[in-house]
Amino acid sequence: MATSAGQGYSGQDDDHETSVLITQCLQNDFFLNLNCRLVLPADASSKLIIHPDSSKSFTETKSRRHVSEETLLGGPLGRLLQATVGQRLQGSGRGTLHLVNIRDWHVPGDQYDRERRIYGSHCDAGTWGAEYLDGLIKLLDPTRTRRQIGDPFGLNVTFSPDGARLGSVVTHHVHSDTLFDLDSQASQGRSELSEVLSRIITPENRDQVRVAVIGVYTDIKIQIVLQSLRVRYNPACLVVSDSLTASPTLERHLGALDFATKVLGVEVMHGVADLARFLGNDPGVDQELESSASEVAFADYAQYFHDKQAITSYEDTQLRTYRQQISRRLDQTVRVVSFTSKFLIACGALTLGSTVVLAIVASLHPGRIPVLLPAALLGVSVVQLVTVFFVRPADDLARLFSREAVFRMLLESRSLRLALARYHLTTAAALHGDRDSAERLKAVRDQLNLLAELDKIDFDRFDAFADSHGTGRTRSPAD
Repeated sequence: MATSAGQGYSGQDDDHETSVLITQCLQNDFFLNLNCRLVLPADASSKLIIHPDSSKSFTETKSRRHVSEETLLGGPLGRLLQATVGQRLQGSGRGTLHLVNIRDWHVPGDQYDRERRIYGSHCDAGTWGAEYLDGLIKLLDPTRTRRQIGDPFGLNVTFSPDGARLGSVVTHHVHSDTLFDLDSQASQGRSELSEVLSRIITPENRDQVRVAVIGVYTDIKIQIVLQSLRVRYNPACLVVSDSLTASPTLERHLGALDFATKVLGVEVMHGVADLARFLGNDPGVDQELESSASEVAFADYAQYFHDKQAITSYEDTQLRTYRQQISRRLDQTVRVVSFTSKFLIACGALTLGSTVVLAIVASLHPGRIPVLLPAALLGVSVVQLVTVFFVRPADDLARLFSREAVFRMLLESRSLRLALARYHLTTAAALHGDRDSAERLKAVRDQLNLLAELDKIDFDRFDAFADSHGTGRTRSPAD
């Protein structure tokens, strides 16, 4: 049963299949406003809104990026919204799709003051920066029920958790002034997202509801909302798109996805067409939709993360074993040095006393004991004791510390080289191979050789330091 725009959602779907698409911060400040400190870099931003094969890109003025509506609709995000929201408005699609748009929405106050001291001003209520992404507003707000530019009020103004239905799409506009969108302790004392989702996901249907999350930032807002969803509702089908999420750096983006899949048990979905099917729509044979996924697939890096952790774990184990061996030898050496110190004090006192006695006897009987004998004996005994009992243990101690430092340098160098190699060799382009593979392989080899040269410089400096302290020379494997 389709109802008109603006009519509330009753809490019960006409079809048993329910899908939820949560969009996080698809707002101008994060994509187009160059005056906002939280705006994504051009490459991260374009990954979501510009098709990989498109010849078009951003144009920039001093304060804003500009991209045409045609380019936006042809990009990954635009195509997903057309394949889900757009198709449903035309009468296709299974069950009901709840489009839940989370907007950062700030009004002056103590909480916002604290946040903007860290992140700068962003998404001020009623401003262009807080508006949905230019060019996609019709798909993000098909019912035209959003709060628009010029609305300066805070949260929960005319808010209804029922949303507005148009066809099989129910649109919800959720406003949040905190990083924790499901937190009921927000500045207004309510969480709009919690009120919306609590009507859609219930203990009885949580195994049937399909929930997908897209938007920015992967390592902050996306990760927090995924964690909150898992704790609060624990839906059986919870996915996040690696093509339709982004962070300022690839490392932060992939690290957050790694946490989501390993810790939270969230499925990371790459294909845009696959996500549309997950949400109850059949995009058909749309090659542009199939190819609009990001060139960087999390699956290509999943093994890299696994191997990196295995390498780190192996190195930690080896280092602990080596340190345990060194610790035992260090303890023995310290005990020997301690004993030697006490022995030297005792010998010194005894020898000094004997020297005084011999010196008195020599002075009283000059012809019987030479005066130089006590002094010579004292000097010889001290030199021997210091050489045998102190210098050698001290040298051993210094060598042990030197070897430990070299061992740590070797492990760090090996880890860096393997990480760099795997980073390059597990990219999508490298895995699939093309005519540029040989050039990329040469670049990787050159970088690894550069690291080897830097390692040699470090080892040479370390050897020079060791030689200057008399600890002997320790060569690196490259020598």
